[in-house]
Amino acid sequence: MSTDVPVSGEAPLPMSLGARLRVLGAELAFPVGLFFFSRLALLLLARVSLAFDNRLHRAPFQQVGPAGLDAFCRWDCGWYMEIAQKGYERPQATNFFPLLPMLGRWVRDATGLSIQVSLVLVANVAGLLGLIVLYRLFRALEGEETARVSLLLFTAYPFAFFQSAGYPESWMVFLTALALLLSLRGRHWWAALALGFGGLARHLSLAAGLSLLFQQVRARGGGLRAWFHRDMLALAIPLVMTSLYFVFLWRKFGDPQIWWKVRGGEWAGAWA
Repeated sequence: MSTDVPVSGEAPLPMSLGARLRVLGAELAFPVGLFFFSRLALLLLARVSLAFDNRLHRAPFQQVGPAGLDAFCRWDCGWYMEIAQKGYERPQATNFFPLLPMLGRWVRDATGLSIQVSLVLVANVAGLLGLIVLYRLFRALEGEETARVSLLLFTAYPFAFFQSAGYPESWMVFLTALALLLSLRGRHWWAALALGFGGLARHLSLAAGLSLLFQQVRARGGGLRAWFHRDMLALAIPLVMTSLYFVFLWRKFGDPQIWWKVRGGEWAGAWA
């Protein structure tokens, strides 16, 4: 028997550290390259736009910062700035969930960067991680070619701009995609934990819990018994983690549903 042909059942040779790094580098090259190309393009576009019209957001959220970067902390980013700096002082601020301003404040305190730069930095870290996780998820489901095309389309979508801004959308995408990927790999408790953090970034993340439920049932072949597996208990984790914010609102404002009422009254509905 030729020594070049592995015997059935023979354990594969362990990869060296250098080989592992090369494989990892090849896997990360496309999403990481796409991330930096898209962000540089957006930054250049923002800088050129401000050269033609340098008016910033109207009060009370007018900011002055690095030229070009100003464009990435407008509108709702002003609310997250207020929360990161002062906490939830006004009922109107409760519409904006706590994960992004909390992380932005930590980065500001650790680095000394301005709060708007910290928020944009935190959002873009999640944007990079989101592209990497989405790429792995698409590859697992449909293969390499489809994964690349899908990631290109996702990045080229005009409203993907908000994945670069001081908004929580990048964290929502990253954490929900991570939850789905972990669920596909059978790591249901870790998937639920990731989705719980997603709920603290934006409440719409919780809709991905239906996908986690479907994957658990499908992985066990369906049937009644699949619904009574102990891992089904993990699906409560996102609800419990997100409810911590509502407990805070109850202690702070005396009403755990105040965010819902504020959003329904002053914005375009609670699930928009």
